[in-house]
Amino acid sequence: TDSEELLDEIELEEEIDIDDESEDGEEGSLRLNLITVLILLIAAAVTTAYFMCTVRTVHVSGNKLYTSREIADQVISDDTQLRHNTIFLAALYMTPFAPKIPFEESVRVHIESYDTIRIEVRDMDLAAYIPYGGRNLYFSSDGIVLEHSPLIVKSSTFVTGLSVSSAEPGMKM
Repeated sequence: TDSEELLDEIELEEEIDIDDESEDGEEGSLRLNLITVLILLIAAAVTTAYFMCTVRTVHVSGNKLYTSREIADQVISDDTQLRHNTIFLAALYMTPFAPKIPFEESVRVHIESYDTIRIEVRDMDLAAYIPYGGRNLYFSSDGIVLEHSPLIVKSSTFVTGLSVSSAEPGMKM
């Protein structure tokens, strides 16, 4: 009888161990299901944002050197389909990787609605330019080189009689 009682205790312990393992398995399965649902929700949100948030309306402010259409064309380029997405553009222009627009000190993109953005630009304060290396070297009233470009900005002053040995944007002449 003692051996029968001992055998019953061993079987009982084994049953308890099996039940504990199944609870862990159910908890792991629940966790896996929650992770799967979360991933599917994120994928659905990203897909919806990609297809729903296409730029249809653009408002441009602060521009004097370029027309609003020229600014919009440079910000919303045809390089990639993502450059037509309001969320992507707003995020891109918050980073240092945003494409630069010549003669613009800063460009900011704000989302006004799911299909509308507002582009705020701030033109560089160009004082004058001189020919340099087959291109034009634009500088500020402080003598800081702002841009080295083949473009000519009609509103800036052309300076003659000045020679420069070397110049890079950001350097003082």
